Amino acid sequence: MKLFLSVTVLLAFIALAASQGCEQEVNCLEAIALAASQGCEQEVNCLEANGCRCATTQSPLPLDETPQLVICSFNDAITELAYTTYYEPLFSGRMNPDFYPVSATFFVPHEYTDYRRVNDFDYRRVNDLYREGHEIAVHSITKDPLTEYWLESSVSNLKDEFEGQMRIISRFANIPVDDISGARVPNMALAGDNLFNALSEIAKLSVPPASVPFTLDYGSQVICASGVCPQNTHAGMWVTPIINIMGDGVECNNLQACRVEGTAQEIANWLIREFNVLYQGNRAPMNLVLSSAWFMATENSLQGLHGNRYESGT
Repeated sequence: MKLFLSVTVLLAFIALAASQGCEQEVNCLEAIALAASQGCEQEVNCLEANGCRCATTQSPLPLDETPQLVICSFNDAITELAYTTYYEPLFSGRMNPDFYPVSATFFVPHEYTDYRRVNDFDYRRVNDLYREGHEIAVHSITKDPLTEYWLESSVSNLKDEFEGQMRIISRFANIPVDDISGARVPNMALAGDNLFNALSEIAKLSVPPASVPFTLDYGSQVICASGVCPQNTHAGMWVTPIINIMGDGVECNNLQACRVEGTAQEIANWLIREFNVLYQGNRAPMNLVLSSAWFMATENSLQGLHGNRYESGT
């Protein structure tokens, strides 16, 4: 899982540059470049092929070939009002010169999210932005307004703030954890090594590949989300794990528990989306745990399960 820090890391370089005594703009830029690049040699100990690039004030391209990038980002709680009043009018139909849609990064805090309406408003809009191609990132759980809180936070606390919010977004906005990349500290209050250590620990965490069928000749090596995993060996006994999928704000192992409602097309789209999560991953089997109760309780569920077959009347 990739995790990128906000460009506010520049503040750290500015601080180091200031300690080296920059007084004018040009000297400051030179000092920033020096501070950022100490010990880093591009293509010597920092290979671009490995995703590494030294800090510099120079573009890797000739100046006349370098595009002028404009980065849009938001630190606000995503609400129905903000989505319809600002985000949708701002980005809908707007294209870049390369004809790709204009997108932004939304650093989403937990603050002001109304969980009584979460399935209809706030976190649904987070998912809307995600599906529209915007980048979803984290802005902490508490969004504590005191700068001292962030500057004095331990690695453990910072990890809880950012990883916790990442998990909250993933669950309630139905976005894979690996697709949530980026973190921004409230008040731009970089907490030094504690912050980077916390983010490094989060970056090492990833959702393990979904398990494929296996036997219990050597016991079970998977983690059971419910019940108790077998501890002993059972030679020749095959197990096909039931892989949880994401429903309407919940992780679920049967379709009725997913609580997804809508038109037949919307239900079909949901199932196809969950299918693609595995298909584009390690292609572990997808278990659709069905029941007649789901068909009776959920309108359009049968037609949705048929996919596009209902469109032709078959």
